[in-house]
Amino acid sequence: LHALRRGHHRRFLTNETEHGHTLVELMVVTVLMTMLTFMVAQVWRPIAASTSSLRDRAVASTEVGLAVEFLRKDFGGASTAKDITETRLFIKREFEVADRMKSLATGDEDPGVEYHLEEGGLMRHDFLLNEKVQIAHDLTTFEVRRAPSGDLNIKLGSGEGKNAHQLTLIWSP
Repeated sequence: LHALRRGHHRRFLTNETEHGHTLVELMVVTVLMTMLTFMVAQVWRPIAASTSSLRDRAVASTEVGLAVEFLRKDFGGASTAKDITETRLFIKREFEVADRMKSLATGDEDPGVEYHLEEGGLMRHDFLLNEKVQIAHDLTTFEVRRAPSGDLNIKLGSGEGKNAHQLTLIWSP
């Protein structure tokens, strides 16, 4: 009671019992947090784009690499290779190579392997094993051309723009 008579009651009732923040303080903090989130998003955007670009490049490189591996194996035992059209390749393997893959009667010839692009996928049709499989996805280029020297040039490509990955194989008979 003595404290109330001297004027201490106002300080006692207001300063010591108030808790929390005002609505204005909460609005200021919300605006600041929104601005900070926006700035972080702006910094993150180029990093995310760069990561996506690297992933696209890696996928393009992998697809071309898969196609090269299959072609390399078939060309390793090839006796002839023909460019049927600009987008079709036919490889005939040596008898010994084909014989190891499937028992053939003596004198039988290898019916061959055909490669072609079908809806963005490189297809490999092995007539000996009667298998048709897609060996690479999302290829943008598969071109087969015979050079004046007799060499066969096979151009493979995947991806677009700066993420494109292209490779040319040359087979000499």
